[in-house]
Amino acid sequence: MSAGRYILERNKRDNDTVWTITSKDTGAARKAFLTVPSHSLDVAEKTKLVFHRYESYNFLTSFSVAGSNTGREVQMSDRERSLGEKLLAQRETIILTSGRGR
Repeated sequence: MSAGRYILERNKRDNDTVWTITSKDTGAARKAFLTVPSHSLDVAEKTKLVFHRYESYNFLTSFSVAGSNTGREVQMSDRERSLGEKLLAQRETIILTSGRGR
C-alpha cells in the first residue's frame, strides 16, 4: 500500500487475531492480515507502529497502543519473506509513534 493515512482495526470485535487496514482518505484498499499477541512489562506512552524496510518496500511488523502493555505482531508475508532472503543485509527497522490511539 502506498504512503498515506490509514486506520487499523480488528476484523471482529471479539477476535484480536485478524486485523484490517483501510485508507483513511478514500476508504479503499482494505486489507486483512494475521497477528499474534505481544506483551511488555512497561505500559506504552505512545502508540507505536514498527515497519521493516527493504529498499523501497515497507512492511508493518508490529503495533501497540498508548496506555497498554500489550500489542500485536504481524505475521510475515510471503512477499517480505522472499525480499528478506535477498535483501536481509539492507533491512532497516522504522518506528513511528503518536500520542494518539484507540
